[in-house]
Amino acid sequence: MRVAAIVPVFERPTVVVEALESVLAQRSPPAWLVVVDDGSTDATAAAVEDWVARRRPSFPSEIVRLEHAGVSAARNRGVRAAGQVDVVAFLDSDDLWPPAYLESMTRALAEAPRAIAASCDKRSLDVPSGRIRTVDRRWAEGNATAEIVRRGPPGISNTVIRASALLAAGGFDEALETAEDLDLMLRLSLLGAWRWVPEVQIAYRHRLGDVRGEARSLGHHHADRRRTRALVLERFLEREGERLLAVRSTLREEVGRHWAKAGRQLAREGRKDEANECFRRAVAYRPLDVRSRWALLR
Repeated sequence: MRVAAIVPVFERPTVVVEALESVLAQRSPPAWLVVVDDGSTDATAAAVEDWVARRRPSFPSEIVRLEHAGVSAARNRGVRAAGQVDVVAFLDSDDLWPPAYLESMTRALAEAPRAIAASCDKRSLDVPSGRIRTVDRRWAEGNATAEIVRRGPPGISNTVIRASALLAAGGFDEALETAEDLDLMLRLSLLGAWRWVPEVQIAYRHRLGDVRGEARSLGHHHADRRRTRALVLERFLEREGERLLAVRSTLREEVGRHWAKAGRQLAREGRKDEANECFRRAVAYRPLDVRSRWALLR
């Protein structure tokens, strides 16, 4: 299978080089590497160009420079730049692939022609504290739609996607500044089966940018992150609810739960009117949500 490795980056000149080294170390290298610099104003683009010149990868490598438009636009642009491939593998600049990653993931798709995506587990490291936890993604191989609704997306850097399915799903929604992975993977889950690959585990390095003095993961720190997740789930319910009878009640419950979380986040930030709107929407989906009802009375 021809694999495109897509690495979006914004103002992370040292972090991205480590991610690229993990691509270079693959036992089964990609057919194409595209690094998309999302409008960095520092030395990031120069660091990538220097890496390509020094390391001379055996596979074609390209850096695409954009005006700052967000990670969704950067990923979509990387896919277009890669051209004709069978599989797309995204790697965020603060994550690392183990050497067997592409080999194992593409083999899983080859063994399951109806599968549209495959995910593996994550070794999640909180860099400032040193805390490590293993994030199991075996649930992705069940009812992927239901599980993504309940648990959230399995992850971007630990998931490979058939290019045909990514095209059919329409790629990332560039209007979303956060929860873009949830939105895409919900749409993808309707197109076919999902595989879980137990033999590899990638490294997620949270808050690495904070330690290095480089850009943070904007999606995780976005002020309206919880409200955006609620909107994505609500939109999915409105669009697909009639064909998802088996998980419709679960989806409604999750939409309400996320509206409640969004309300609490906004209330902590002193945004009372916006918080109350979220609490009202939470109660509409979960009439017995006493906590949200109480919040509206305060």
